[in-house]
Amino acid sequence: MSKIDEKSLDAVQPHTVSVEALHWERYVFHCPDTADGACPEVIDITGRPRHLFKGPNVELAPGRWRATVGLELCADAARRAFALDFGTFTHWASADLPAGVKGAVEVVLEHDVNPGDLVEIRLWLHKAAFHGEIRLKGVLLERLGNPSQGEKA
Repeated sequence: MSKIDEKSLDAVQPHTVSVEALHWERYVFHCPDTADGACPEVIDITGRPRHLFKGPNVELAPGRWRATVGLELCADAARRAFALDFGTFTHWASADLPAGVKGAVEVVLEHDVNPGDLVEIRLWLHKAAFHGEIRLKGVLLERLGNPSQGEKA
């Protein structure tokens, strides 16, 4: 598991429901391919189908949330199939990355968060890859509202 210091945890864990936006840097994510589990600046996609990164598994205020995930893909990685998930272990929003797009890519996903849900973002490599690199530039989370309390979604 990646090492998250107290300051990092404060950056991803809202303390009140008044938090309307958060920014998650790569260091709050877990990368199963590294010895210490930390998400590196450059993620080597070489290998079998798998999660390339996931996390941080934190509780957000209930309501609808939008995640804007910034990635950068090299030309080799852009030829591979990936899916990005945003949600919990059992319920999530998912989107395939656009095929053939190298360079900066933003993927936007929305998900309804229930009280007590632990939320994560994960990037799947669908098929084995022989070469390629991805950089996680960060994730912007925005709370769109809580329809159960009459707020606009």
